[in-house]
Amino acid sequence: MLRSAIRTVCAITCLWSLGVWERALAQEGGGARRALLIGIDRYTVEAEKASELPVAPSRRHWKNLKGAVNDVRAVRELLVHRQGFRPQDILVLENEAATRDAILGAFQRHLIAPANVGDHSVFYYAGHGSRIRNSRSMELDGKDETIVPADANRHTGDRNIADIRDKEWDRLFTGVLDRGAWLTAIFDSCHSGSIS
Repeated sequence: MLRSAIRTVCAITCLWSLGVWERALAQEGGGARRALLIGIDRYTVEAEKASELPVAPSRRHWKNLKGAVNDVRAVRELLVHRQGFRPQDILVLENEAATRDAILGAFQRHLIAPANVGDHSVFYYAGHGSRIRNSRSMELDGKDETIVPADANRHTGDRNIADIRDKEWDRLFTGVLDRGAWLTAIFDSCHSGSIS
């Protein structure tokens, strides 16, 4: 009974949010529309790939998800068919393609670099979210909220792959806004309440 009630509240909230978002996009008119959509279902490394991407020593292990990639595909269809985005202006990274470097690079190239006054940028992430202790954090809990890229907790050479922290998102979001573009960021992940 409780799960059903929670799902109903979530569905109503999502529909209301989409209605508000649709009106805001329609009112603002011109400008280019670009989107970066990230969906990660697969976090565990297949046995044959384990030797290529050794797991760094960590207590954190991420279970695979079901539905994050489907959600990205649904949001893409919504943007094209309801919001007037051109398919070629929507960049999608799914599963293994959604590495830390790929996500950060795609955000810079696809949403920040071409942004102009009046453009509409959409960022959508569906996958695991987390929190990491930060001894220099000004937040009361002393932790940063993060998203977990597909290659989190692995290492290449002498470099460990880390989550993408809220402080990094804040700088990226500011990069879009400073160019005069509008930005809608949606995080379908745990600990997303103060991700920026």
